[in-house]
Amino acid sequence: MTMNLVSLTVAQIEDITRLAEIKAAKDAQDDLAKPVALTKNRVPNLERQQLVAAIEKLPAAAQAELMAFTLLGKDCTGGDLSCWDELVLSAQGELEYDIPDQLASKLRLHEYLRRGLLLIGQAGTHPG
Repeated sequence: MTMNLVSLTVAQIEDITRLAEIKAAKDAQDDLAKPVALTKNRVPNLERQQLVAAIEKLPAAAQAELMAFTLLGKDCTGGDLSCWDELVLSAQGELEYDIPDQLASKLRLHEYLRRGLLLIGQAGTHPG
């Protein structure tokens, strides 16, 4: 069995990845500028808000696929693409728990998405 993106496109994944990279860089910059105690109660920065907004614009089915794609890139399946349908089904059960916020909270979201793109052989295939 192969993995089929139905509601989400590779271009959308790449756009979300770029926003997640910008957010991660800003978070790292903020962490260097603030004492550790303050970073635990971080006020959402503009970059995080933009990332959440971009994910919120996706239809629910695409949000579920993005969550599943994140898990794939996080290596929750050991690179086994045959688990795709199960990952999507599981992510659909998470829709009521605010997937955009969950994903934006992942410190390494950009890395997970890049790994996922590598797994499906799509890394760097769409111009930004």
